[in-house]
Amino acid sequence: MTEESKNPLEIRCSACGAPAEFDIIHQIYQCRYCGQKVDANEPVERLKKWRALKRRHSGANSGDIHPSVHICKNCGAEILIPEGEAVGRCEFCGGNLVRRTFTFRDNLPEVFIPFVLTEKEASERLTAWALKNKRTKEAGWVEKNIKSLKGYYLPYQIVKGPVRCTVFRDQAFSDKKYICGSFINGMAVNTSNQLDNMVLDHAEPFDWKGTVPFEFGYIAGQRVKLPDISGGAAEQRVLEEVEADYLPIVEKVMETSGVKLHAKGENLLSIPALLPLYIIAGKGKLAAVNGQTGRIAVSVGEKRKAGPGSLNRSL
Repeated sequence: MTEESKNPLEIRCSACGAPAEFDIIHQIYQCRYCGQKVDANEPVERLKKWRALKRRHSGANSGDIHPSVHICKNCGAEILIPEGEAVGRCEFCGGNLVRRTFTFRDNLPEVFIPFVLTEKEASERLTAWALKNKRTKEAGWVEKNIKSLKGYYLPYQIVKGPVRCTVFRDQAFSDKKYICGSFINGMAVNTSNQLDNMVLDHAEPFDWKGTVPFEFGYIAGQRVKLPDISGGAAEQRVLEEVEADYLPIVEKVMETSGVKLHAKGENLLSIPALLPLYIIAGKGKLAAVNGQTGRIAVSVGEKRKAGPGSLNRSL
């Protein structure tokens, strides 16, 4: 196996090649097999080398690739559509699409996960889900629009690595602060402005063992949505999600709701990716089926509350 064909999300021991796990207490990776310690910055340096090799490899093999992009004049979505497929309106907002030539840019994905479910299988699962939840508004909308279900490789940023949170007591004249640490073992953040990130979150998780280096040949004949949110903005989304997830735990430990959190990533691996989903998109509505695991999430765009009816999901 060549270096650029390896999964960059896998962190392995430099001595024996076995998987290394992160030790939160000591803030270092350690081999599960031989006990060798791996500095927290080493995976970041390895990713830089892998990225350089991958770009050289991609550049050498992209001479005969001439994909075209269709851009929505209304919402700005950029979509790769299979050659020969009829081009209608934008499936994300209904706007008109115009064509332009694709250029190889820095925000191309570096890894992707192939579809496991076929479109027929995804449709059958979503139909069964709607039948099971037939009393809900989401189910009615899904049944009405099931024929609009289409598979897309959607743009994501995958983030993995250690993270620290500074905890501040929300009290007047208090300068006390505490530090807590954790490890993000592969968090996917959608880098699309047109889709509801909360719904897509509920269609996760993905199995990162299925991640492979990106090659254009793998997505031939598939619909692909290109990213329109930067990697930096995606990482900020990750930290905001970490803060939201940590807050209830910290409040419970400190026995007070009077705390604030500030998360900071340290030595994070951040990798642009394409992930497989089947979607039905409408104005303020979204149904998503994970194209790898079959997990389903649906929202009809109502104001979300912490209760049933705002977001339905199932395995």
